[in-house]
Amino acid sequence: MKTSDPLFTERPDAALDRMLSDAAPELPEDFVSRVMARLPPSAIQARPALRSLHAALRCLRVLALLAGSLLGLSQVLAFVLGIWLASAAV
Repeated sequence: MKTSDPLFTERPDAALDRMLSDAAPELPEDFVSRVMARLPPSAIQARPALRSLHAALRCLRVLALLAGSLLGLSQVLAFVLGIWLASAAV
């Protein structure tokens, strides 16, 4: 079955490249205000529960980073001490 549709006769990337190269349509001036007016107020405002969750997760991330940094620093110090002790024993 032969078709003349360019989507099936061209390589797959060519059709995508052609669609992406087209200019975006012009938006009306009041587009943002109309979209924001249709959103429910709960979608626009941040929820306090999520703020506290994000703050707790941020603190947890900072603590994990500090713990990993301390562990890495202790490994470096142990390596340096081991080199120093090995060179002093000779």
